[in-house]
Amino acid sequence: MKPVFSRNKYALLAASVVVLTLAVLILLVVPKATRIGDTYASVRSEVKIAESVQGGVESPDSLIEEYNRIALQIEKYVNAPVTSSRILTFIHGSAEKAKVALHDLSTGEVNRSSGNAEIPVSFRANATFADLHRFLTELENGIYCIRLHDVNMEREESGRVAASVHLTVLSKGVSVE
Repeated sequence: MKPVFSRNKYALLAASVVVLTLAVLILLVVPKATRIGDTYASVRSEVKIAESVQGGVESPDSLIEEYNRIALQIEKYVNAPVTSSRILTFIHGSAEKAKVALHDLSTGEVNRSSGNAEIPVSFRANATFADLHRFLTELENGIYCIRLHDVNMEREESGRVAASVHLTVLSKGVSVE
């Protein structure tokens, strides 16, 4: 038997090295490569998700610019020169455009506190619901900073709506009367 081993010694050593190398590859390298491949695939999927989500994200600088733009718009509305007569004229003009009949339109006493002025306004209105809604929307989005407090509505037999509205016009500074 010794002559077989000595004659094929190099072939057997080569075969055993190949088998040992394959065993090491199969038992150690392949599982590790599989784990690394799975980790790589999950990282790539997370990167794709992050890239798709960040498509609509703005930088903080652009958010600050947007905030400043909106703050200037708010200042424009709050710093509008406010007088009771201008408010009543604005409300009356908006009512005419929206085909709303106003009754008992009046302003209350001006509330002044820490440089701000609040002028309460109350009125009764009569219109269709759609016209009243358009009218109130125009008041809220108009040239003055308006906060609606109360809108009490009742439906009349004719199908129109009778509403009692209480609102406040806000302004910085003192109103000019």
